Amino acid sequence: MKTALTLLLLCSWSCSSTSSETADAGAALEVQEPAASDTSSAPADEDIADTATPSPDEDIVDAVGPSPDAVIADAVAPTPDELQPPADTAPAPDAATVDTEHAILFVGNSFTFGNDLEALWASLHQSLAPDVKVDSRRVASAGYRLEQHLSDATTPTSTKALRELLVTAPPAWDFVVLQEQSQIPGFPPGQPEHDASVAAAVGLAGLAHAAGAETLLLETWGYRAGDATNPDLFGTFEVMQEALTAGYAEMAAAIAAAGYPVRVIPAGQAFAAAKLVDSALHSRLYTSDTRHPSVHGSYLAACALAALLAEDHVVGTTWAPVGISPEDAAALRAAAQAVFAD
Repeated sequence: MKTALTLLLLCSWSCSSTSSETADAGAALEVQEPAASDTSSAPADEDIADTATPSPDEDIVDAVGPSPDAVIADAVAPTPDELQPPADTAPAPDAATVDTEHAILFVGNSFTFGNDLEALWASLHQSLAPDVKVDSRRVASAGYRLEQHLSDATTPTSTKALRELLVTAPPAWDFVVLQEQSQIPGFPPGQPEHDASVAAAVGLAGLAHAAGAETLLLETWGYRAGDATNPDLFGTFEVMQEALTAGYAEMAAAIAAAGYPVRVIPAGQAFAAAKLVDSALHSRLYTSDTRHPSVHGSYLAACALAALLAEDHVVGTTWAPVGISPEDAAALRAAAQAVFAD
């Protein structure tokens, strides 16, 4: 399999095309809750450690794990210069040419709001279908888990945006994308955070289904060198990715068993496919914290979504955001497609 993936990726990479000019992301709308309190006051240029030891009375969103020492890391946001949203996007279609609407809601945390994934997706989709109006939004908070998003959506007194978007006055969504905290799906079944995550995913999928949407699970990626906070579970990128892939498959199976439509966006597997060909390209998928996505990583996640939705699983565009070379963009599109070619 590795040989076949490598040949496919190398072939696609060598046939790269120049990316098209990028466009106005006005079709994408951000709905972001305030960041978790344990990171909001950190200086932008400060190197923030992956681990922290909260005091017993501290309310910290990200301090869960399979052992008392394990700390999950999504609440630590990269510095602003590491998270550059696409500066340009494909031209907005003339109002007279708009045909139908593609409505999609991204629900997650910093792995989603890094590089404005919803705006990046709106631009990529418009490059694929310029006559389709795109409504792409997000609800994302640093360190947030699906369990917390479900509580926000279902608590009657909640004033959180997700309650309106999924319960009280939901638009006619086509897709709702769910992204869990970056370690939890890889924890073993029976571990409390893992089991709570699966249950929350089923609950949110039920709300999405009631709003007319298909649930898409954004499978996240292993950390570049594994997770030092959980070395026994996630000692290397490959081991962590295998656990995450299995965890998202389990989550999808639980949602399907509840009777709701669901598919997995295999972004993490695309990260692995990129590494098979070029370890340097794989490194460029991350910010300096080796966990959060760079614009390369977010583009790869968007390409994995495009490949998932395409009947032939071909990304179908040469568009890429500013900051990604045509060669890298072609390699990343090939990595997204290679997951489905297996």
